[in-house]
Amino acid sequence: MDETSAGKAVRASTGNGELKQQDVITIGVFHDINPHLKLVLEYNRANVEWFNDGRQEVDIIALGTFFMW
Repeated sequence: MDETSAGKAVRASTGNGELKQQDVITIGVFHDINPHLKLVLEYNRANVEWFNDGRQEVDIIALGTFFMW
C-alpha cells in the first residue's frame, strides 16, 4: 500500500509516523504434565513498518504453566 499525498501531509503536520504494516506470528506448544498441570511454550515474531521507513522486529519467547483444579 502506497502512502497518498494527503497521508503524507497529515504525517508531516503531526510529526508522528503512521503504521504501514503490522503482523505477528505465534507458535505454541502445550504438554500435559498430569491432569491438573499443563506446561506451555510460546514463540511470537512481530514485525511493524511505518510510512517514514521505520521498522521494528521483535522476538518473544514465553514459558509458563496452567494449573487446573
